Amino acid sequence: MSLIKIEKALFRPLASGHVNQTKNIFKHPITLSIGQNERWAVTGPKKTELLRILGAKYVAEPPLARSYPSLGKDFWPSQITQTVEFGSTPIQASHLSARYESYREDTDLSLNAFLLKSGASQDKVDKVLSQFLLKGLENRWVVGLSNGQNRRARLALALLKDPKILLVDELFLGLDPSARQKVASVLEKVSPNPHVILGLREQDEFPSWITHVAVTDNNGISHQGTIDEIRPELDRLVEQSIAKAKESEKRLKQATIAAKSQNAADQPVAIELDNVTVAYRGEVIFENLKFKARKGEKWHIQGPNGSGKSTLLSLLTADHPQSWNSKIILFGEPRQTGKQSYFGINEKIGHCSPEIHALFPVHKRTVRQAILTGFQIGSFVSIKNPTDDQLYRVDKLLAEFPDIDPEAIVGDLDLSDQKVVMFLRALAREPEILILDEAFSGMGETEIEKCKGIVASYQGTTLVVGHIENEVPVCDKYLRFNPNNGKVEQGNL
Repeated sequence: MSLIKIEKALFRPLASGHVNQTKNIFKHPITLSIGQNERWAVTGPKKTELLRILGAKYVAEPPLARSYPSLGKDFWPSQITQTVEFGSTPIQASHLSARYESYREDTDLSLNAFLLKSGASQDKVDKVLSQFLLKGLENRWVVGLSNGQNRRARLALALLKDPKILLVDELFLGLDPSARQKVASVLEKVSPNPHVILGLREQDEFPSWITHVAVTDNNGISHQGTIDEIRPELDRLVEQSIAKAKESEKRLKQATIAAKSQNAADQPVAIELDNVTVAYRGEVIFENLKFKARKGEKWHIQGPNGSGKSTLLSLLTADHPQSWNSKIILFGEPRQTGKQSYFGINEKIGHCSPEIHALFPVHKRTVRQAILTGFQIGSFVSIKNPTDDQLYRVDKLLAEFPDIDPEAIVGDLDLSDQKVVMFLRALAREPEILILDEAFSGMGETEIEKCKGIVASYQGTTLVVGHIENEVPVCDKYLRFNPNNGKVEQGNL
């Protein structure tokens, strides 16, 4: 008996007042049968949409074309499925600096309290803490968890709701190799109680326990079957992607060299940290860090999750409580309380990160409105009367992405296009410093290459955080955090 069965069905979202939401998800009807003893992954440009279909998020036409035969008729599908999408973060801190602060607000929760909100007993919470390798972190502030810990906490919360089917999209988004292996291993032990179905990109390393794969495209499901049957198609897609990436990399390196010719080593220093030490809650994050980045340089900030990369970036943007330190110098001006403000500092900085995406009101802004908020500092409020120059800049950025409707609601877009909008928002003000923290994670290959091209021709100072090679723009220098010995290395790439 099938776990989920779809037979010649079209799907559309529930209407929300926006015209695009009445369109069918796929151009053609789809058919798919998932067996009780099979472990599936879905991939391709429409994987998120297929996962939502499996999780009963979209309306089926005809209505009975999607069924859950092995689960009986005592439950609505929405009651026995849990969908976890890692395109955003689980808890929205009231401000971006929250994850670095030592005090707590009413909205801040320990991991244990976060899991108890599910209504589960403490015994059940203790069980999932062990299951998801979270023991010892019960009293850790949730917004202070590393990406890998945060990922496992969200999965633990979903499991406490006793689903029969757990659908997980972008499981590896923003995780270093060690964290990816750990979270995949945890899910292997959980299935089949509940059944786990993953949404992965073609280039992701599929966990060894996956038995079946469905490949999506704009028309529907292009390929489906056992992973051995689908492997040639996956390999073809990856090879195609690699070939495009290599060709693009040549162009990007040429563009970067051309940009650097105008930004020689005698260019002014944009960022300087002069023996900066950061510690909180008795833990030293990094010590006596000396770092200089000049105009035109592109730095890849490296290191495993939790090593100090985000802390460094938050010091620069004044989101960290230890930001007001005269040893932090931007454009030759030491940071001092009373002399500079948060707004003055960020006037010259464009910033794109998962935290900003998670806090952004994606369901209340059109694409054009969202990018226009990039002209605001520390705010997502729409600009009511944008200038002609602001509108020109936004339209110029959007011209690179003709498939993105400027009047579409951001939340109606797929994850890849949402990430593009957040990236363009960071560029709107033509900042002198561009910070890209996992900015390309979750984007499609075509979008990544276009965004890399934009970064290659960018004339300011760029700081990039990214764990996956093809999601990192071409950089000429690196800064590497090593939590094992506390040292920070830097040099040329």
